[in-house]
Amino acid sequence: MDLSFLIAAHRLPEQVPQAVASVLARAAGAAVEVIIASDDGTDYAPLLPPDPRLRFTAVGPVATGAHAARNRALAIATGAHVLMLDGDDALEGPPDAIAQALAQARPRGAVVVPSIVRDPGGQVVRRIPAQGSQAFGFAAWREAFASLHTASPIPWAASPRPPPPREAPISGSRCTG
Repeated sequence: MDLSFLIAAHRLPEQVPQAVASVLARAAGAAVEVIIASDDGTDYAPLLPPDPRLRFTAVGPVATGAHAARNRALAIATGAHVLMLDGDDALEGPPDAIAQALAQARPRGAVVVPSIVRDPGGQVVRRIPAQGSQAFGFAAWREAFASLHTASPIPWAASPRPPPPREAPISGSRCTG
């Protein structure tokens, strides 16, 4: 497997299929997998056409954050390289954009996201990239991908989220140090 795309999805049932389609449309000449990690309790599999390149993490914790969802996806990734793509983003470029980017990345031992995968006990299972390999900057990716952008507006993104509820103070209590 050349490249694993990790997509964290939270309340994006219309956008995730667009993001996935944008990846698959640019995968000519590259072995890719797209891993969708739900962070909202939604099973995204029925929203996408069957494709052996699609993988899904188990629908698990809700609202743990994009980082936790990406970690669940990273734990099952098999690609030599990893790229995170938000569920409301899309790739642009020619049909072989991914292969072009990988051709630049391979000789440099590149990865997009340096990561460490740990088992439940905290032991290192996999380092991406391997210790001692050289990193690859984002600047060279410009040549293969025209841009990353929002696939479509998210109606709830413009409105601020309400702050978390505060606990009411207990009447008559005092803190003593």
